[in-house]
Amino acid sequence: MDLNIFSHLIFLCVVNIIFTFSGVILNTLVIVSFWRSSQLRKKSCHFMIMVLSCFDLLSVITNHPGLLLYVIFWLREDYDLLPKVTVYLHFATVFFACSFHSLLVMGIERYLGTNHPIFHRTSVTKGKLLALTAVLFTVTNGIFLIGRNALGMSATLFLLIFMGLCLPPFLVVNLKLLIIVRKENDD
Repeated sequence: MDLNIFSHLIFLCVVNIIFTFSGVILNTLVIVSFWRSSQLRKKSCHFMIMVLSCFDLLSVITNHPGLLLYVIFWLREDYDLLPKVTVYLHFATVFFACSFHSLLVMGIERYLGTNHPIFHRTSVTKGKLLALTAVLFTVTNGIFLIGRNALGMSATLFLLIFMGLCLPPFLVVNLKLLIIVRKENDD
């Protein structure tokens, strides 16, 4: 193996290990802080931060070690185990989708809190936020399972569909929040 490629892969392994440990430590810190503070548990916006942190923790715990194993098996040229690690990584990406959906729901919740405070106070609950996250996740998984099994959709096509469905609402909500913040700062 070329020494230059080997040094790049070692660098990727080290970076992956650093990201794994920092992700575990920081997300655990957020979750512990949430559970120890009764003030943080009361508000729905803090609740969504905790939900996002839980999914990010699961994502870090499952994806980074899988990627590290993939790189190690590839370095050792153990091509028999690579397909198994690839299958594992396909299942582990579920937590990436959950994190993205949690981030989208958190943006929607924050938008409702700033633009429609009375509706937010009377109608937005932690249960409804979790239900919206679950619905988004179920729709995404339904599209994936139907597309993958019935239509033979590639992972790349699914990713494009996922981004096409989820990215526009995410961008719209965050742009509206940015406009609100800029108006507040100009006043």
